[in-house]
Amino acid sequence: MSSKGYDIFFTNVDEKDKMKCKVCKSDCIAKRKIIGATCFAEAVGGGKHEHDYFKCPYSEKPWHQQALNIVRDIENLSSPSVKKIMEKDLKKIIKKGLEKKEKNYEI
Repeated sequence: MSSKGYDIFFTNVDEKDKMKCKVCKSDCIAKRKIIGATCFAEAVGGGKHEHDYFKCPYSEKPWHQQALNIVRDIENLSSPSVKKIMEKDLKKIIKKGLEKKEKNYEI
C-alpha cells in the first residue's frame, strides 16, 4: 500500500515537473490533471479538485513496503546507533529491490 508523502504525492496542476520517492529515490510516475480527492476528509465530504498525481513505480512491491516500514521506524528512533544499523538494512533492501527492475505499471 502506498503512503502519502513517501511514495505517493498530490500537487497542484503543473506545480512540479517530477517527484522522487522518499523511500527508494526513484522517479515517480506522473498522472496530470486528475479530478478527485487528495485526502480522506475530502473524499468523505465528496469533494474533488484538479491535481497532479505522482506514484513510485515500485510502491506495491513487497521489498518497497518493507523499506517504507523501515523509513518510518527510523524517523521515530532516538538512538543514533540503532538508526545507523537500520539505515544499512534499508540500503541493502532498496539496492536488492531495484536490481530486480520490476515496476508497477498501474497507478
